[in-house]
This record gives sequence, structure tokens and C-alpha cells, in this order.
Amino acid sequence: ILLLLLLAVPADAVAKPLRLVVSDSLPPPYLILDEAGGEAKGLAIDLCRKVADRLGHGSDVRLAPPKRLPELVRAG
Repeated sequence: ILLLLLLAVPADAVAKPLRLVVSDSLPPPYLILDEAGGEAKGLAIDLCRKVADRLGHGSDVRLAPPKRLPELVRAG
């Protein structure tokens, strides 16, 4: 299951990037972590960025453990 959560975004935040959180426990090809500490890649990251682009926003994609995702959504 692909778990993507869109955190609360104010309606007036048109120019601001969307904060998107992706579960850090997704298997490849959904999430591919760069061993050199670079940017995470994979289908989940690409999908998040596409959604933000279609909505006319930039994206700030972050990784989080599955157990923290509900807490992050509540916090906005």
C-alpha cells in the first residue's frame, strides 16, 4: 500500500510549496534512498511532486516513520 499524506495547506498558500510526507518504510521502487545521503527517489516521491505540480505548487517532500504520519497530519 502506498501511503501518502498531504499535510494541511492554507487556502492562501498558492505560492508556498506543499509539505508532503511519505512513509520511510516503503519498499523499492516506491522509495529509493540514496546511500550517499542524497535526495530520496522513487514512485512515491515522483507522485507527490506530480500532485503538487498539478495543483500549481512546489513541493517539500519529507520522509517519516509510519507511526508518526497521523501525528504529523494532526499537527498540520
